[in-house]
Amino acid sequence: MLKPEDFKLGLEQQLRLRVIKDEIEECNDRDALKQNLKNCTELIMKYQHLLQTLLRDKIHQNLKDFMETAKEEEG
Repeated sequence: MLKPEDFKLGLEQQLRLRVIKDEIEECNDRDALKQNLKNCTELIMKYQHLLQTLLRDKIHQNLKDFMETAKEEEG
C-alpha cells in the first residue's frame, strides 16, 4: 500500500522541519517546550485517529464493492 518513498519528506517539508528543529535547539524556556510537546502529542493522536477512521471506512467500502461485484458475477 505504501512505498518507501512515501515516508520521505519533500524539500519544503524538510526545510520546515529544519527550521523547527533549529528553533527547538535555541529555546531555553522549559515550560514552552513542555507545552509544545503536549500539543504535538495531541496532534499526532488526532492524525492517527483520522487515519484509522479513513482506513476503516475505505476497507468497508472495498469489501462492500467486492461483495456487490461478486453478486453481479453470480447472477
